[in-house]
Amino acid sequence: MGIYTESTINLPITGKESVEELVDAFPKAVKWLSQKRVVCIVCGEPYWGSLEDLAEGKNIVGEEFKTLLSDFNAFLESDSDE
Repeated sequence: MGIYTESTINLPITGKESVEELVDAFPKAVKWLSQKRVVCIVCGEPYWGSLEDLAEGKNIVGEEFKTLLSDFNAFLESDSDE
């Protein structure tokens, strides 16, 4: 188990969080983000950088990034209630 947990990451996610923190705290986020074209695992390790940086590298910016964040937060909030 990593050092980050759901209780150490504040929701809503802003995009400034490191991918490592997010993947560590929310393992199910890997599949969800991958389905949205944001592949966050490279060679078995989390991408080094923020979620915003990773999305920008995939040309997910502006309103598209805001929508991604909104949907991602909804996913995390609904998943944490299970």
